[in-house]
Amino acid sequence: MNHERMTTALVFGAAGGLGRAITSALQAADVRVLGVARDESRLPGLEVTSADLTDENQVAAACLWAAREAGTVDLLVFAAGRMANALLSEAPAAALQALWADNVLSAHLATRHAAPLLTPAAHRIYLGAYVEKLQFPKLGAYAGAKAALDAWARVLIREERAMKTTLLRLPAVDTPLWLRAPFPLPKSALTAAAVGDEVVRVWREAKTGVVDLA
Repeated sequence: MNHERMTTALVFGAAGGLGRAITSALQAADVRVLGVARDESRLPGLEVTSADLTDENQVAAACLWAAREAGTVDLLVFAAGRMANALLSEAPAAALQALWADNVLSAHLATRHAAPLLTPAAHRIYLGAYVEKLQFPKLGAYAGAKAALDAWARVLIREERAMKTTLLRLPAVDTPLWLRAPFPLPKSALTAAAVGDEVVRVWREAKTGVVDLA
């Protein structure tokens, strides 16, 4: 395989349900994928490195690894995140801090440390959610974290207009993440594969700004 002629994507959260589907969709589109996951052993056969995305030193090391492997990156996809199921009155501060770190701080660290790798024409895609539809009992901490990511990404889009950046807001998706939800997966939930295809479409069509996936 001639990597020099291939578009290269760096996928954060590559071992999750969405990350795996996005990786498969990108590879089917002839994109070279470098994955960053908490446990690289879960992705045999993929060019991948392990990192805790809430640890700045580990994120920096992962981006240095990507630089050594590919030199530059044409597409950054942030697909990491975690859901929690608890009443706000019962959630300890440490649990909320960890949840917000997994969903927001990790996006910030990935963006900051991957920045030197991105080509001038690179595209960044962040997976968000319809935060107004997450406001249910026991989802308060998760909804708050996703709302913070939503606001963070919208400001990033405005601050760095020269860089193609997309906040792809998702409805419910059938992934293991929903095992932590306080209610059953909606029958209208999308498949992870459908989201993977949508990421490829957004990239190919250079769609920027906020894109809502119905």
